[in-house]
Amino acid sequence: PPPRCTELRVEAEQQCNVSLSFNMCELLTSTLVTLLDDVTGKNKQQEQSPFLPYSLSNQTGVVVRYGRMGTGAVHEHLVPGEEASFDLWGSEDTRNVMCSAEGPPPRSLVVACDGWSWAADVPLHRVGERTIEVTSLAQPQLTQRLVCEVGLQADRKVLTLRSSTRLINETRVPLEVRVWQPHQGMETVHPLGADGTLPMPLRPDNGSYRIYLRPIPAATQLEGSYEWSEPCSFPGDDGRSHPPESTALASAGLARGVSAWHCLVHHDGRPERGVCIVRILPPLELVNLLARTLRYELRGGGAVASGLLRSGDTLAAHEFAAHTSVSMRV
Repeated sequence: PPPRCTELRVEAEQQCNVSLSFNMCELLTSTLVTLLDDVTGKNKQQEQSPFLPYSLSNQTGVVVRYGRMGTGAVHEHLVPGEEASFDLWGSEDTRNVMCSAEGPPPRSLVVACDGWSWAADVPLHRVGERTIEVTSLAQPQLTQRLVCEVGLQADRKVLTLRSSTRLINETRVPLEVRVWQPHQGMETVHPLGADGTLPMPLRPDNGSYRIYLRPIPAATQLEGSYEWSEPCSFPGDDGRSHPPESTALASAGLARGVSAWHCLVHHDGRPERGVCIVRILPPLELVNLLARTLRYELRGGGAVASGLLRSGDTLAAHEFAAHTSVSMRV
């Protein structure tokens, strides 16, 4: 069936200015569709769970605890990557009035990451992005920043807490990432899917990060197993600016006849007290902009890749190391 939508019509005898944002239209459409389902009895076919107007997503890399502002009580905790819906104000009778000049009543949380101070007055009612600073409990002179983003999904406000350093897999291959945790004297291994994001955990010493990579053959068309790559480092949130940097990595095949898997780890630099996005990229991409299928053959550094590439498709070639001369025959 065609998707349902809301038509908004304005009839005025005089000139008027109307400003509608995408979030306002989305909220109005969702509300009217929900009312329509209630009137037609569609929602009576199954028992509905209580609506929870808020949700918190933990993308900090460490355990997050949160509670209602002003109570001092911790309601729940979230492990890295977890998201939970809640309503800490369910006992209050605060029905919102549409088009109220005062707007919705303010809602704020207190949040804390394990090993860091509490961050008070994290608002839920303001859609947008802001940063907050937390202080290390072990070394009070050290601070870290959290990115707090409030978005609107249907009728629910979603608060996402993010680390200021994030690793993004922009290849089509699922990866395993080994992260060195110097303050714990151990390493942790994290899966990172294709086009996935891994928030780097907050460092209590504000130091740099050191990671190792390797592809996961079972989830791809790759054959055999791979060794861990050489280490790769990138800056943490140490309060200083850092220039852009690229590092070429290779994971050697463990079985005979399995060629090495290459990638490029790049970041565009880190501004002072800014966000650093680290991307994992294929070292070579071939894009077919022709109107027909392309038959190709690539050679370089002792590796060969050949096949057919349909019109509009992109080939990510991980057989070739960065800065390697590659010849192409089509």
